[in-house]
Amino acid sequence: MPSHLISRFRWLAFATLLASALATAQPLTRSAAGITVTVELLATSDVDALAFRLALDTHAGDLLAYDLAAAASLERSDGSRIAGSFTYHPESDSSHHRAGELRFAPEPAAHVSSPIELVLRGVGVPEWRVRWDAPAVAAGAGDTTSAAEGAAGPGALATGATSGGAIYVAVVADGAVAAIDTTTFDLAWTLVVSEGAEARPPEAAMGLALSPDGRTLYTGDAATGDLVVVDTALREVVARVPLDHGIHAIDLAPDGRSLWVDGALGGYPWLSATTVLDALTLEAIQRLAPALGAAAHLSFTPDGREVWAPSISTNLAWVWDAATGGVLAVVPLTDAALAGGSPEGQQGLIGFNEIAMAPDGRVAYAVGPEAARVHAIDVARRSVIATAPTGERAHGIAVRPDGREVWTADRGGSVTILDAATLAHLATIDLGAYANHVAFTRDGAHALVGRETDVAVIDVAARTIVRIVEVGRSPHEFAGRPTLAATAAAER
Repeated sequence: MPSHLISRFRWLAFATLLASALATAQPLTRSAAGITVTVELLATSDVDALAFRLALDTHAGDLLAYDLAAAASLERSDGSRIAGSFTYHPESDSSHHRAGELRFAPEPAAHVSSPIELVLRGVGVPEWRVRWDAPAVAAGAGDTTSAAEGAAGPGALATGATSGGAIYVAVVADGAVAAIDTTTFDLAWTLVVSEGAEARPPEAAMGLALSPDGRTLYTGDAATGDLVVVDTALREVVARVPLDHGIHAIDLAPDGRSLWVDGALGGYPWLSATTVLDALTLEAIQRLAPALGAAAHLSFTPDGREVWAPSISTNLAWVWDAATGGVLAVVPLTDAALAGGSPEGQQGLIGFNEIAMAPDGRVAYAVGPEAARVHAIDVARRSVIATAPTGERAHGIAVRPDGREVWTADRGGSVTILDAATLAHLATIDLGAYANHVAFTRDGAHALVGRETDVAVIDVAARTIVRIVEVGRSPHEFAGRPTLAATAAAER
C-alpha cells in the first residue's frame, strides 16, 4: 500500500476511535482573564476530520476580535503540531458570546498519537490547552493500525507537571503559593505573589481556592490587599483585584461561578467583611459587611447552596444563603472548656477557625483553637449534636473523602483522628512540630499537614509520615481538586 494511503488509514482509524470513545465525554470548561472557554469533542460522520464545539463567554471586551481558526492548533503530548488546518463555523457570534464548531482537517501524511491537545493561543491568555486520551494507534512504518484494549477516559485539562493531580498551599510568611505533585509528592513549583514591604517579610493571604478545572488558583496579597489570580499551567499571576478589606478566607462555590473573600475590616481583627465576586469577570457582585464578629475560613455545603462561616471572635457559626447572601441561621458553638492565654480565651471565646463538611452535606465539623474540641453540627437542624476532645489548640480540620474519619491538626504538634459517625477517638499521630491545616488527596490515600516550614505527607491507612515536602515559611490552607464524593454530591 502506498505510504500516503497508510498514513491516511491511520488517521481515519485514530479519528474514528477518538470520536466514538469520547463522544459522551462532558464538555471541559475553564476561566481566566475574564473569559470562560468551554470545549467539547464532537461525534462526526466525517472521519476525515475532527470536530470540536467551542463556546466563549465574557462580560467585558470583544470576543469578535479573535480569529479562532488561526488561534487553534492540534498538538501531540510532546508539543509538536499535527499537520493540518482548522476552520471555524459559527452558530452564534457576538462581542460577549461566541459559539460554533472548530473542524480540523489533517494533511494526507499527518501522523497522530494519543494523547492529543487542542491549543488556543492569544485568546485572552497566552495559551489554553485541552487534552484527550484515546486508544493508541500504531505508528510503525508499513504496519497496520491497531487499537489498545480498553475505552478511553474523559478529556482532561492539561496542567503541566502537575497534570496527574496537585495540591496547593499558601506559604504565608514567604508571600507565595506552592504546588505539590500528588503523584510523586515532590514540590512542583513555587510562585511569589506578594513582594511586601522592605521593612518586613511579605505576607500572603491565608486562604486559597482552586477552580473546578484546576487551572485557576485564587490567593491573596496581604501587603497590598489584592485578591491574586494565578494560572496554574502558566505558573504566573494573571490578574489582581484590589479589595477594601483584609484577605483571610478565600473560597469558591462548587460550580466555580462565585468567589467569596473574607478579611478584617478597617484593620480591626475582630470585625470582618466578605466580598462576593463573579469568578468569570472578577467583579464584586455582593458585599456582606460588617459581620457580627470576624469570620475565619468559609465552607460551602457540597450542593453549593449554603456558606458556613465560623467566627474567630465569637462562639458562633454563621450560615449564609449562597445565592442571596442572606443569613439563614446563627449556630451557637459553646459546649467546650476554654484554654487560657490568648485574646479569645481571655474574653471567654473559643474562636472557631474552620468548618469541614461531610461529603453528603449532612454534618459539619467545627474546630476552635481555644476549645480543643471538635463540634459535630447537624446541618439541617442547625445545632450541635456531639463534641469530642482533640489536640491542644486545634487549628485545621478535614473530613476524609469517604466520609468515615475527621482529622484535626493542632498547634501542639499532632493530628487527631476521630470516627466521623461517633466522634470516637481512633488515633493520634505525633508530628513532632507545630501543625496547621490538613487536606486529603483526591483518593483519600494520603493526608497533607502544614508545619512550620514544610508539609508532612501521611499514609492514611498506616497512620505514618511517609514524606516531608519543604515549601517555605508558614504553610497554611490547602486547595486542590474536589473529592470524588463532593463532586458527585454537587452534580446531584
